[in-house]
Amino acid sequence: MSNVLFAIDLGNRQIKTSDGEMTDIIPTSLVREKDYSGYGESKLEDFELYTIDNESCYIGKDVKKFINARSGLQTSTDRYVDNQIFKFLAIAAIARYAKNHLSSKKGNLKITLMAGLPSEDFQNNKNIENVRKIFSGKHEVIYNNNGEERVVNFTVDEVYFVPQPYGSFLSTALKGIDIVEGIGDQEDFDRYDEYNKSRLAIIDVGGGDLQFVIVEYGQFVTDKAIQLRMGAIELFNDIRSRLMKEYNIKGNHNEIESLVREGIENNTYRFVYKVNRRKEIDITDIVVESIEDWTRRIVEEFQLAYRDSETLDFVMIAGGGANIVDKEIIDNAFNKEYERTVFVSNSEMANVDGYIKRLQILENGGD
Repeated sequence: MSNVLFAIDLGNRQIKTSDGEMTDIIPTSLVREKDYSGYGESKLEDFELYTIDNESCYIGKDVKKFINARSGLQTSTDRYVDNQIFKFLAIAAIARYAKNHLSSKKGNLKITLMAGLPSEDFQNNKNIENVRKIFSGKHEVIYNNNGEERVVNFTVDEVYFVPQPYGSFLSTALKGIDIVEGIGDQEDFDRYDEYNKSRLAIIDVGGGDLQFVIVEYGQFVTDKAIQLRMGAIELFNDIRSRLMKEYNIKGNHNEIESLVREGIENNTYRFVYKVNRRKEIDITDIVVESIEDWTRRIVEEFQLAYRDSETLDFVMIAGGGANIVDKEIIDNAFNKEYERTVFVSNSEMANVDGYIKRLQILENGGD
């Protein structure tokens, strides 16, 4: 049996995975079983219990509802060495996929993995080797399905690495092209050629980090990558501070993130903070002002970083926060003479989509 190609994006607030067809997003948080106690049947939709090396924890989207959820958010590279929450989540995220694979029950599921690291972390060989150690080899994970335990076995044979924003470039450049079959519409191949003949920047707005990178003629330029601690968490912190100042309410980060994303995704741009199930506050003015201020700071930092930005052919906006930034402010900053901003479609999952495409290129003998 040939290896399954699998991609994982190790974000500060979310972990995203894909095999090219099935995709998944979970928070970079967990609830330890010993910290969770309750009687009766849980009504949570996505709250799964896994055991790895005798440590049992819940993962899934509903983890964010708990005040005792422990986060793997840690922007220093120490997370690759001694952050046990991060390690647990990294393996559990693969097990969450592998449990649905018949081969994992037989113990012969083999995986070729592509992992994305923040651009600066990617340049440090120690980081790469530390993450490789976490993933490589055989893994036995116990999945508890409503009291019924099942062993999930898989082996990670090979681990490749890619700088996170480069995945969004590949996803966008190769959109519509089937790499395995080598087919696609002519306009897709034309777009691929255009991006590979261009000099472009990517503004990757992550949960914890903001990354600026340059891609010249298809290649990621390592010495021009910049990583700042002002991802979407900076926005949520600002909203939280304003909520405290104006309403004397200590807002919850996860609830603030959820209401911001919901207001944008449903296209109402109305933002309501639910204090509890009976009391809610319309904080639209606060959120809109915070987003505008945050977006302007992103533009300012980018322009300080690349003072020759007028030479860029394209500026791509990617990452999980690309849907949150004020697009009008971005366009006004970069489209003064001609249109060159590209808001990456499906920006939350574009990175892992690009990782899979990178694996397919390698599998087909590409560089």
